[in-house]
Amino acid sequence: MKKFILISLLLGLVLGTTGVYAQTPTKLKESTYTVEYTGETDVDTLGTSATTWSKAYQLQKKMGVKYYAQVKVSDRTADATDTIIVQGKYFAADSYTSIDTVVWYGGGTDTTVVFDGTSAYNYNRYLNFLIKKGANSSNVDFVKLSLKQ
Repeated sequence: MKKFILISLLLGLVLGTTGVYAQTPTKLKESTYTVEYTGETDVDTLGTSATTWSKAYQLQKKMGVKYYAQVKVSDRTADATDTIIVQGKYFAADSYTSIDTVVWYGGGTDTTVVFDGTSAYNYNRYLNFLIKKGANSSNVDFVKLSLKQ
């Protein structure tokens, strides 16, 4: 039991210092076509200890989908910058490949980044929204995803 606790603590220390905040992919039901993730101020923050953040979705669709997504980030400190990337992959063990990338510059009133994938069908079974810290720190306010077959 002591070994288990020691290994768990060491693993937590190693994972906690990597600067990556990643969540387990949210598995969408076949009947689900819209989903929204709302960020938490103290958890979904880039720039303090995390330098990357991601939110992944496992799509349970029989055919390809078109997608429309909004990612809202906001300054935690003035003049923050982030790179926001939509990624996809076919199988759980695959590596993600980039589909679209936007560099976000903080400030201003509307900090929502739109990813419009409605012009062609996407056959990836996983979509991931990856945010990489640029300058200063920012909050992830929400990720909204709408799918169409």
